[in-house]
Amino acid sequence: MVINTYKFYCEARKKIGRDALYLLEYASGYDKAEILAGKEIDIKDETYNNINSLIEKRENGEPLQYLTGRCEFFGLDFEVGEGVLIPRADTEISVEEVLKLCPENAKIADLCSGSGCIAISVKKNKPNAEVYAYEISDKAITYLQKNAKINNSDIKIIKADVLKDPKEKDFDIIISNPPYLTNEDMQNLQQEVTFEPKSALYGGEDGLDFYRAITKNAVPMLNPGGLLVYEVGYDQAEQ
Repeated sequence: MVINTYKFYCEARKKIGRDALYLLEYASGYDKAEILAGKEIDIKDETYNNINSLIEKRENGEPLQYLTGRCEFFGLDFEVGEGVLIPRADTEISVEEVLKLCPENAKIADLCSGSGCIAISVKKNKPNAEVYAYEISDKAITYLQKNAKINNSDIKIIKADVLKDPKEKDFDIIISNPPYLTNEDMQNLQQEVTFEPKSALYGGEDGLDFYRAITKNAVPMLNPGGLLVYEVGYDQAEQ
């Protein structure tokens, strides 16, 4: 089947906006410049159908990152998919703060690690630090392991429920981006977010269940003068 890449892109853009360019690049094997140049290309029916399927899924709200299986965070490449929370740019702020405060040889725990974006980003920038990534979801741990390998990051991955007392101690810094959406938040999710795992989103009736449990457990886990760093919802800081 022969298509004009630019015309095809323009039609797709009417449906899904600028994400059309990323999906076409991902599925066709042509880069953005080639697509926008309007090349006449001969593609297999299977490829054509796959592209249209991806466009339809995106049109129905499925996140772009799940469709491509990739997400950039802190300048690094992460693999993501169903069952793991998609890293957000806002979370990079937490990483930046930890890197400011972190001694070169610090011992650090990332609780509710998910894809491992926080733990791996910290380790890549502080290679002498000892970084632990705690996660309970088997699906998320699979991505965590893949991402550690992709980024050649020697982090220690531990399957554990952070709502209970982890056994490891003597941390200099504990960082966490836990589930923090409330009952009300869960009833009003954007369509894209409904595709992400509820266990990585819901933080109890008021959204603070994980903060209560982690804070209680963090004190005995930290060295004297240690730091606990949280990402919190926009309206939760005071609480």
